[in-house]
This record gives sequence, structure tokens and C-alpha cells, in this order.
Amino acid sequence: MSFNKNLKIELFYSSTTLKDLAAETGINYGTILSYTSHKEITPSLNNAYLIAKALGVSIEYLITGEDSTLEKTYPKLYKTIKELMALPSEEVKHIAGIIHELYSLNYLK
Repeated sequence: MSFNKNLKIELFYSSTTLKDLAAETGINYGTILSYTSHKEITPSLNNAYLIAKALGVSIEYLITGEDSTLEKTYPKLYKTIKELMALPSEEVKHIAGIIHELYSLNYLK
């Protein structure tokens, strides 16, 4: 997956707006917007670091869609997470909604 897609997924999961991310990282809003709007635009290493830190993910994940620490930490969930990441974003939104609903009903607490 591309930086563009991984960034959009993390923004969705964290309920972070582009404006919030710009404020937290100090990166210009237009620059962050370009990372989500154009697949061919990738950030500098410094900007990737700031974005990853703000979203609580690794730079490795944002760039490749893979996170070797995730596989080591959650080996049983890793395959499922990879399969989820391959789904269209609309499907991921539905699945995330189901998970959030189950959590709010105390099924997952």
C-alpha cells in the first residue's frame, strides 16, 4: 500500500482531521493535504516521522503498510489486520463501525 492510503486509513481510525494533524505536527495544511490527495507525493523523512509520531504508528507502517513490531506483538491478529488493510476503505469503515459499536456495548472491554 502507498503512504497516501496508509495515511488516510490512520486519519480515519484516529478520527484526526487534516487540520488537527497540521497543528500537531507543525506541517503546513496544504502539504498534508497533498499527501492525502496525490499518490505520487511522498513526505520528507522528517515529515513522515512527525506524522507517524502524531498518529502513534511507525514510519515503516506509513510507508509500506507493514509493521514488523505489529507482527511480533500480535502474531495471531497480524494476518487478519493485513486482510483488513487490503479491503476497500468503505468496507473498512463498516467493519470499524461494527467494532466500535461492540466496544461501546461492552462486548470488547
